[in-house]
Amino acid sequence: MSSPEFRLPHPRPQSLSDPFHDHTQEYLQSLLATPDDELTWHDYQMLLGPFLPAGTYEESAYFLPLAFDHLLSCEDNSLDLVGSLVWFTSEYSYQLDRDGVLDIARSKLRQCLDHWTSHFTVIHFDADACRKKGWGLKYLDLVRNSNTVMEATNDLVRFKKHNDLALGFFADLAAAEVAPVRSAWFLESVRSHVCKDVYQPPRHPAISSLLNSETLARQHWRTVRESLPSYRKSSTYWLDTFAILGIADEL
Repeated sequence: MSSPEFRLPHPRPQSLSDPFHDHTQEYLQSLLATPDDELTWHDYQMLLGPFLPAGTYEESAYFLPLAFDHLLSCEDNSLDLVGSLVWFTSEYSYQLDRDGVLDIARSKLRQCLDHWTSHFTVIHFDADACRKKGWGLKYLDLVRNSNTVMEATNDLVRFKKHNDLALGFFADLAAAEVAPVRSAWFLESVRSHVCKDVYQPPRHPAISSLLNSETLARQHWRTVRESLPSYRKSSTYWLDTFAILGIADEL
């Protein structure tokens, strides 16, 4: 159930006009016949865009609060859906402002970033797990939600209207002094930036300036080593990350 204050003056549509003529009438009818609590990430993607949107702003706006709820409750689908919400909120910024919910939608975008980074979990695949996945690797470490965070912030910068949310997010990570989880996320952002991962922080001068700061990296490194509950000196993730940051010799 979406927040009571996040209500748009547009009822659930009885029809979808398919403005770019991408869908069959059977599909559109099937989409509308799906109850709210059974809509999937793919349904929201089709309803909100940016690719092959099934409706106009007025037709699809009803689903925006529901899509945010889905994004926050289903982390496994967040990477597939986040671009749709960032695009819709950016493309229809004027209409959302006119309808009195733009500030709420912006708060929801930031809430998503804060939710995904409220915990720091490294998923480790050892040699056997990699082999079962068909990966020719000795091991692989992935940070849960990292790809989603990088995709969301890239979309915020790419669609421009709310790029200040991405800038503010990374600035807040950089400024965290006694928040070990946020320090871990700052270092993950630096690692992704330096390694030029497929999913990496936006290429924006203000963000890159923070991530290129050796002083900030060392500050957050000390916080992680001293205070992050899940930190282990022997962790391959942290060994590799510190090596990438050029401070492995200080372990």
